[in-house]
Amino acid sequence: MSPASILVVEDDDDLRQTLTRRLSEAGYEVAMAATGPDALAAVAESVPDLVVLDVMLPGLDGIEVCRRLRADHPLLYILMLTARADELDRVVGLEVGADDYVTKPFSLQEVVARIRSALRRVRTVREQMAAAPSADDEAPIVAGGLTVDGSISLANMAVALGSTGGNGGKADYSHVTNHATNYTTNLKAMDECVAREMAKGVCPGLETNG
Repeated sequence: MSPASILVVEDDDDLRQTLTRRLSEAGYEVAMAATGPDALAAVAESVPDLVVLDVMLPGLDGIEVCRRLRADHPLLYILMLTARADELDRVVGLEVGADDYVTKPFSLQEVVARIRSALRRVRTVREQMAAAPSADDEAPIVAGGLTVDGSISLANMAVALGSTGGNGGKADYSHVTNHATNYTTNLKAMDECVAREMAKGVCPGLETNG
């Protein structure tokens, strides 16, 4: 199995080099960027498994970089670094798509541990997606009290988990997509977005009854 890839985006030369060296020693394939535009260019060239992203960056701040990365890569795990202790700054980062954050000064050991944990979840989700039934699979999909009939993606079902309507816990394709109005025109994007939530443990226990 090839090592996971990480992009470290940090304008402080010493910290960028230190993080890169420590992550390389931990067995990861690490690339670096010092500015917001450089980070976007690096991801456009090769999408990593995880991005370590500083909030305060020259050229384009980390919040905007995060927003753009999340729009283009819904499954990309983003760990933000910030020197600010202000709660609003952390909330904004999470709202625009960051998966986690670390406040400076931080322990390198803690950062590596968080990254290792995040990459385990990412790998698990990818394995679940690879094992998920295809759109041509006619077997009903069951999760908790919800049964979805017909050809429907795993993500469509997961989006509907929060509200199954008054049909005895049973939902058809139309019902499910009504609960995913932001994604009904792009099922691939829906699959990726739900997979991100699954990586955080929001949608556990999905299974198929064949």
